[in-house]
Amino acid sequence: MHKDAKNMDYVSIDTEREKRVGRPSRSDADRMKTIAWYHALANGRKPVDMINWLPFSDIDPRTIYRYRKGEIPPRRDFLNSRSEEFIYAKSVYEVGPLQIPLWDALWGAISSEDISLANQLMPGAQWPPDMLSELFFDDGDLAKISDFRAMYRLGKERSSASDFECFVGAIRVTRAWGEVASKNKSIFHLLLNGTMAFPGAVAAMEQFGLREPIRKWISDYLGVGCSAERGSESYCYSFGNERELAYQCEKAEAQRMKVGNGLRRALFTL
Repeated sequence: MHKDAKNMDYVSIDTEREKRVGRPSRSDADRMKTIAWYHALANGRKPVDMINWLPFSDIDPRTIYRYRKGEIPPRRDFLNSRSEEFIYAKSVYEVGPLQIPLWDALWGAISSEDISLANQLMPGAQWPPDMLSELFFDDGDLAKISDFRAMYRLGKERSSASDFECFVGAIRVTRAWGEVASKNKSIFHLLLNGTMAFPGAVAAMEQFGLREPIRKWISDYLGVGCSAERGSESYCYSFGNERELAYQCEKAEAQRMKVGNGLRRALFTL
């Protein structure tokens, strides 16, 4: 027997059931949003530094660690604080890093704009034919990812968040194709891993502590991973060396400019 503090009466307790049924686990969405919120506040500070951070002075180190891991939600007074740092962190919690709606892309409803984008960038849930980047890359997979980024950026203003925005767009395209994407796992696994590996996307993931959670989301959504589908290397393909990817992209861009300048000179000499 124990006292229910809310109703101030006594209720019987099945102690064996209490052992089996703990607190419900947090959803991936809640966990990921809290991780990003914490990292927005930390702004590069190490956990030991956050213990001594004035706004967190009244909470214990274990709670700070649990915020960092996304195990508990932000305290309401923290989430609604009018301090500039907390206002920024709240926007990350509600919308996504860098004001790009990552949470909506991951878990929101599929819109007609998403479907239109998917048909435009990945018609028939396949890579578009006649991809020009194949002329400039030695690696055909890098060429496909580079062309996707170029098509996604078309008509958009460039910014430091462009790579991350492109990755979020790739998530929308993948989810818009739904079951079709799950049947073409290797294509969409390559798309998501490739766009996530561009320098700006990598920087955003690391800044907000989302690199591993997002990788897990990709694996869970597509039902892939290196333990599954062992018969195909493409299912486990990952652009693990982002520096090499950045170098290859710069090299390809330089080659594009060289070819473009050559064509312009040829036209003016006609």
